[in-house]
Amino acid sequence: MKKVLVIFDCFGVLGELVTSVFMKRHLDGEMIKKLGDGLIIDGDLGLVSREDFMKTLADAAGMTAGEVEAEYASLYKLRPELMPVIEKIRTFADTALLSNAFFGHAEGIIDRFNIRHLFDKVFLSCDMKMAKPDPKIYEACRDSFGKDYDEVYMVDDTDANLAPLPDIGIIPIKYRSPESVTEALKKYF
Repeated sequence: MKKVLVIFDCFGVLGELVTSVFMKRHLDGEMIKKLGDGLIIDGDLGLVSREDFMKTLADAAGMTAGEVEAEYASLYKLRPELMPVIEKIRTFADTALLSNAFFGHAEGIIDRFNIRHLFDKVFLSCDMKMAKPDPKIYEACRDSFGKDYDEVYMVDDTDANLAPLPDIGIIPIKYRSPESVTEALKKYF
């Protein structure tokens, strides 16, 4: 039997996008670019606390940090149709969650919807001090299992995050729907 690892992204795959939706609702294009080039990258790399992240975002949007937190909480949406697919994958593969996220952000999905049990390991960019699409983050995730996998897959909705994978021996799966995952892994289903 082959040793397989399937790694899932969080936002855009397990759940809906949050930060980009919030920013499009409250900020103009120039501010979105400015924060995307600074705050978002710093948050993903764990260089800014959750409190400072929320305060900066709140100041830019003319809101309080509490209002931003409340709106973020309302935006956390799980894609329940994917959960049975992950449960099936767990019957033939190790699973991991790998997300670019500032402190406490991915936990909004993981803990609120009680899905931690679907993953053998959870990797967050803010804890690892590196972010996708840096090949090192994927390699660290894969290598942490200490196994010589026959196949490693990464499910992500972002082309830029999938682009470096073939060069490091990881098979990209572009997420469009649960069927995009089952189709890519059909030899196991």
